[in-house]
Amino acid sequence: MRTRKIAYIISAMCLLVLSLSACTFKSKDPVIASLGRAMSVQRYSVSGFGDSTDYGIYTFPGAKPGDSEYFKPVTAESKNELLGYIDNFENWVNVTREDDDNTLFENYHFSRADIDENDYLYISDRDGEAIGEGVYSKYDSYNVYFFDSQTTTLYYFHNNI
Repeated sequence: MRTRKIAYIISAMCLLVLSLSACTFKSKDPVIASLGRAMSVQRYSVSGFGDSTDYGIYTFPGAKPGDSEYFKPVTAESKNELLGYIDNFENWVNVTREDDDNTLFENYHFSRADIDENDYLYISDRDGEAIGEGVYSKYDSYNVYFFDSQTTTLYYFHNNI
């Protein structure tokens, strides 16, 4: 009887470990993957005719974006740059308001008040090149990765229009 109890306890512990390990998400995107495994992921997309607009919210407890080769601390200059991309992105989100599938519009939430100099930022074009170094103009095709250090949340904004 005692060995049976021990076997049940060990089985339950193994099941718990498997369940917890399945709760993390490892991204194929090298920028997101550089932060480790996300504990929670929310993604919303709209696409058509080769265009796409994507928004993601990833939670990374314990992440150290300063150790990533991609992320740089937010400065006054990069904050203004980020706000320009947010303006552009929000314009495209508003375009999706009337779509049959308006989940992006309904689920988009981002507070500009959360941006401060303790946060981190990385911006690239569709091909992973720094903006201005590739073939795309500033707002043609971009990936914006904003890491809010206070909430350990990565916000991903992608637009390819």
